[in-house]
Amino acid sequence: MNNEPRPGVNISVSSETDVLKTVMMRLVASPEVLASLKAFLEPSIVRQFLHNRFVPYNTARAQTQQLELKNLLEAHGVRVILEAPIGGSGAHYTRDIGFAIDDTFFVARMGTRIRHQETVALEPWLARFSKVERLDAGTIEGGDVMLAPGRVLVGLGEATNKAGIAAFRSALARVGNTREVVPLEFTSPGVIHLDTKFNLVTPEMAIISRDSFKAASLKWLEDHFELVDATAEETRAIQINTLAIGNGKVIMDRRAERLANLIRARGVDPTLLDYSEITALPGSFRCTTLPLERSSE
Repeated sequence: MNNEPRPGVNISVSSETDVLKTVMMRLVASPEVLASLKAFLEPSIVRQFLHNRFVPYNTARAQTQQLELKNLLEAHGVRVILEAPIGGSGAHYTRDIGFAIDDTFFVARMGTRIRHQETVALEPWLARFSKVERLDAGTIEGGDVMLAPGRVLVGLGEATNKAGIAAFRSALARVGNTREVVPLEFTSPGVIHLDTKFNLVTPEMAIISRDSFKAASLKWLEDHFELVDATAEETRAIQINTLAIGNGKVIMDRRAERLANLIRARGVDPTLLDYSEITALPGSFRCTTLPLERSSE
């Protein structure tokens, strides 16, 4: 496997659910004891551990499951840029290191020091992306950023703060993007990212944990989307964190049969895949994929 970027990428992502064309993934690394100890020096990490399920994972089995996802994506015509592991448990969550919005790739500002190495590892690719914008303040990660028609939804959790959202608004204005930015607030600390509590499966429909959102944010979501309710256990198992690949197709956890049946009844075509080693940490399909190109055709 070669980390050196080769072909360029024409950034183009205008929807969460258009046909996926190009995506970046990174294989999971073996856990590092020192990195784990350093993580607990950061209050945000401690809150995440207190409010989420973390269990040990088997690195080889987790990588095998990632490669099965890669094969599935490629069978659907997706170009997968597969990066080698880098130290620390979390670097395989490529969604967080940036986010493509329309024709621009925005480099994330990571919410914890332990994850700064991931944006450093992204640097060799940035020169190959057609348009890149950097933010100048705050923190904001891609797992908190979600595209909706005419809007960008942004979760205010452990990884993203108000200063990061303000910097993001300014960056959108600099590139001439008129999308409205909609902050969403959670009811409790420890929420790692928006996409663990709310996730679009079509432009109009989303899976949600209603109890995770403050009243005003929940009301906004209820007013704008058809919502499919996840149970507390489904939420804790990261079953909300699905990946739409276009044409009504969505990849989701093999254990999420109830949710799959609910969205299937509403016209969505779910494919269930075993991702149990990846979800040993609180992340799943959306977390481990960074879309760079989607097409509405």
